Amino acid sequence: MSTLFTIGGISIYTYGIFLVLGVLCGGYYMYNQTKKRGKSTELAFDLIVFPLLTGIIASRLSYYFIYLKKDNSIIEALRIWDGGMVSWGGFIVAIFTLLFVLKRYKEKPYSWLDIYSISALLGLSVGRLGSFISGEYAGVSTTLFSAFGGVHPVTLYESILLLVLFLIYIYLYAKNSLKIDGYYFLSVLIWYSLIRFLMDFLRVDPKYFIGLSLTQIISSLIILSVTTFFFYKIFLRKGAKSAG
Repeated sequence: MSTLFTIGGISIYTYGIFLVLGVLCGGYYMYNQTKKRGKSTELAFDLIVFPLLTGIIASRLSYYFIYLKKDNSIIEALRIWDGGMVSWGGFIVAIFTLLFVLKRYKEKPYSWLDIYSISALLGLSVGRLGSFISGEYAGVSTTLFSAFGGVHPVTLYESILLLVLFLIYIYLYAKNSLKIDGYYFLSVLIWYSLIRFLMDFLRVDPKYFIGLSLTQIISSLIILSVTTFFFYKIFLRKGAKSAG
């Protein structure tokens, strides 16, 4: 793990700094959009803090149970600053936490999920950049010009792709291109899952089923289920218009 600097014998890790920067960047965008659209900034703060905490813990514990040796202690599993997380484990728990908070506030979730998912793209892009700068390239061997240390810098690829996706979505969101609340969230899920699915072909992660990693299996299921839902909703809308 790359150390950025040391203060009084305490090491400040590059990955940890970029993790915080990612939260701040994504949180700022979410707060800004919340304020601009006349929503509760107090709720926005809770939606940033609580899903973030549960999501980070869940993603780290997922990494511990899937990849670390059985003789690693649970204390080592909670050393988040050492890096190593399973994104989907964190996302799933974070979304459930977000829905729980929204239910406590008696808020409809769809429009909040839209803002949250777009904000998450920026935060994840910054976090992936931190992984790359820390020396976590995570890729298979290659001789391409983009190689770092003789491997694909998958974390850098993901950081760039997520940033591009974020820029596209802030434009679409500003123009209100998708008219129905919740559609931004669902489409972000599809595109993020597709990025993870494709990038995992360049990763060194273990393969579990028909040559696919655990991340690719989860991503495939999400793409299939969300795409099916989209077509179902479109079919219902067309049916309603025909009936009208």
